[in-house]
Parts: sequence; C-alpha cells; structure tokens
Amino acid sequence: MPSISKMIPSNFLKVSDIAEDGNDGELDLTIADVRPEELRSDGEPRTKWVLYFKEHERGLVLNTTNLRALAKICGSDLSEDWIGKRVRLFVTPVQFKSEMVDAIRIKAAAPTDLRFVGPSAAAVDEIPA
Repeated sequence: MPSISKMIPSNFLKVSDIAEDGNDGELDLTIADVRPEELRSDGEPRTKWVLYFKEHERGLVLNTTNLRALAKICGSDLSEDWIGKRVRLFVTPVQFKSEMVDAIRIKAAAPTDLRFVGPSAAAVDEIPA
C-alpha cells in the first residue's frame, strides 16, 4: 500500500520523492530550466522560482536557502548560467517555526567523469612475481 505522501498529487518535488528506496536519500540531476510560476501560499497567489531537471518531470520550488546554494555551486548569480549544471538534492532536518521537519536541500553533484588512476602499465610490469 502506498504512503500518504504518494497519495497526495503534486506538480513539485517532495521530500518523499528524494528519500525513495534505492537512492539513499540523494538524487543527482541536471538543471534544464529555471522559471517563475504563480503558486498559492496561504490562499494568496505568489510568484516563486521553480527549478526543472532533465531527468525528472517535477520541479523544485526554490526557497532562499536553495537559491543561494545554487548560485554558489554554479559559480554565478545568473540563473541562465545554471542550465546544464549537475546538482545533488538531499533531505535534511531543518527548523521550521517551532519544530524540526525534513526539507530538500541542494549541494554539488558527485563528479560524473571518474577515471581510474592507478599504476601505469610499465609500473605493473616491474612488480616482482
């Protein structure tokens, strides 16, 4: 049976999307777009910036903490410079009003082009048997 978080539809990423089985509570994604969207907060319409990814259909509504993290990770305050950059979404507890809640945060993604650095073929030939 699905959890309540899976029963509540959303157009945006939720903690439960990041903390799914199999991804260790972290998800590396490539930024495809950053755009403003009108959302409702406490019944009032508000414009919020939303980050979209190549590998996921849902966007991430950005708060100030994540906006600042993106600027630092991507090395630019210009959102257009963020397109194509890889980031890692992760879940961590944060203080919200008087309680601790889980939230999605952003950090640099792990490098994707890892190459084995080991002894050269010549050095291997010199190892005594």
